[in-house]
Amino acid sequence: METVKKRGRTGYTEDARARQSDDCSESNPELELTPDPANNGKKAVRGKTTLQVIPTGESNRQSVEWNERGQPIGHFSKRFSSTIGVLVRESVPINIQTWHAVDDKTKNSVWGLLMQKYVVDLTHKTFILQQMGRLWRAWKSDLSTNIRGIVDTRRTKSETTRLLSILKPSDVPQKEWDEFVAERSSESWQEKSEKMKKIRAKQTLTHTMSRKGYARLEDEYKKENPGKLLSRAELWIKGHEQKKSKNEHVAAKIIEIQAKLDEQPPSEGHIPVKYDILSQVLGKERPGRVRGLGSGVTPLKVDAQLESSSWKQTLENKIDAMSERTKILEDIILKMSQNGHGTGGDGGNMHADPVGTPQNGHGHGEPGTGNSKSGQDSTQLSINDKCKLLNWEGTSEVVARGHISDIHPESKVHGYKLGPDCYRIAIEEVVMADAVFYRSQPEFVTMEDALGSTVAWPIKYILCDN
Repeated sequence: METVKKRGRTGYTEDARARQSDDCSESNPELELTPDPANNGKKAVRGKTTLQVIPTGESNRQSVEWNERGQPIGHFSKRFSSTIGVLVRESVPINIQTWHAVDDKTKNSVWGLLMQKYVVDLTHKTFILQQMGRLWRAWKSDLSTNIRGIVDTRRTKSETTRLLSILKPSDVPQKEWDEFVAERSSESWQEKSEKMKKIRAKQTLTHTMSRKGYARLEDEYKKENPGKLLSRAELWIKGHEQKKSKNEHVAAKIIEIQAKLDEQPPSEGHIPVKYDILSQVLGKERPGRVRGLGSGVTPLKVDAQLESSSWKQTLENKIDAMSERTKILEDIILKMSQNGHGTGGDGGNMHADPVGTPQNGHGHGEPGTGNSKSGQDSTQLSINDKCKLLNWEGTSEVVARGHISDIHPESKVHGYKLGPDCYRIAIEEVVMADAVFYRSQPEFVTMEDALGSTVAWPIKYILCDN
């Protein structure tokens, strides 16, 4: 006959048969619907999550997916959270005052039990221990509310004792339970409770996500909308959208946030948490948390992540610009090679007039001279037209020469759309090295840096040759 090993109050059981099938290794999380002791057992209320947690062995452990902010997401994330809650309730004595007072040995024991079911990198241990503390405190808080509902109501002593006995979790020893009830029934705890109620009453911006949380909400949105990203303000709105009853405070804040989102121009870089739209509307963040992003996130961590993403985008833009510049230079070299080996008396002449220079005796060709057509009439311009770029500050000086490489408003130059007023110009010759760009170019400092690459230039300051 096979032996069965039990692990005390953790609820773990292990035998050979339990490891034969994954169906036997873990039951689905369930909610106990228990009578409310404070209501004479008439009303069914949401009880604790129950979960039969049995070690599955190294080969059957489940891998948990994490987002870039170090929060669990994906298929197993909800069950993972439920498992944490069950383990911490069954492993940590209820009569310990605070999570900080729980010794490291107990915390590491719970961590070890969790690792028998899931594959988690050690870098996530701090987050998981914090999550254990949050779930443990929330469980004790729910029990405290029910205890106060029983002891604060006029009942006989025997009736009160009976209801408290019904409320006691089955896995909590009687001695621990009696100490916990005594503490939560004391006057000092009542004072603390009243203080916390007043603070809680000020929290009028309630979310509508239930157990989902911001991390899973954002993950679902990304899967349903590939390639689209939500800002912190947009994610906050989605977490507070109300389908049934309306919270006037929330509705007003959503309108205010959405108005600012509609007014905000596209950002060319990351905006620190303390300056973004959500902070403008809701006020500055308290240390150690960031509204709209979920647990385990801090302002410093978010800003570092945004800065890293912005720098990555800048590097990608630079690589794209260098690739584009290389292609243009290759085209120029090919044309020069073809001109140098063509028929006629100019073979091998590498000192021909620069590309795009009008041969009409008018020098650099100011607007309206010679055989040129002005960029102010955009219907006459087309891709690959040779052109000159005029100083957009109004001096009519030629600052560079090249050709039109794109005219579509939705096309991008170094990551930003052209818009209706600009064309993309491939720079083949620079006339004024210190000319000012019409738009800020993060990859370039002077016009000379743009040689062989492209820039956005206003249509009315583009002068094209016939």
